[in-house]
Amino acid sequence: MLAGTDCSINRLLVHQTADEGGMSIVYLFFKPNFPLFRHKHDVDSLYVVISGSVVGFMGDETLRPGDCFAVPAGTPYYYTAGPEGVEVLEMFRDAETVTVIYTDNRDGRLEEAQEAVRVNADAWKKITAGPLYRANTE
Repeated sequence: MLAGTDCSINRLLVHQTADEGGMSIVYLFFKPNFPLFRHKHDVDSLYVVISGSVVGFMGDETLRPGDCFAVPAGTPYYYTAGPEGVEVLEMFRDAETVTVIYTDNRDGRLEEAQEAVRVNADAWKKITAGPLYRANTE
């Protein structure tokens, strides 16, 4: 059900080969109250929150613009986008590809996701760009 909603936007901003420096940067916008399922990557990653907020990062932290977090390869994590959504830059080094591996979620996470879809699906459809992309088109 969650996969069928229009709940996020992503864009590959930079992808360098190893000879070019090996950096990859992905822009992600998760729409308001979107519950990211617990998952891990096969590479180290670094994130910078550029607008909005991350609520419940790893269970109890709230992150805001300017906050950064690193997730070592193989470390499961999850969060929920705040009430205004969240825009993050996701950075990888020396990775031609990145694999997302979904892991077990804490009790109740699936029900939270189902409720988020029920409450937000119509509003998510109306949001076609994150705040920074909208600001650049006005």
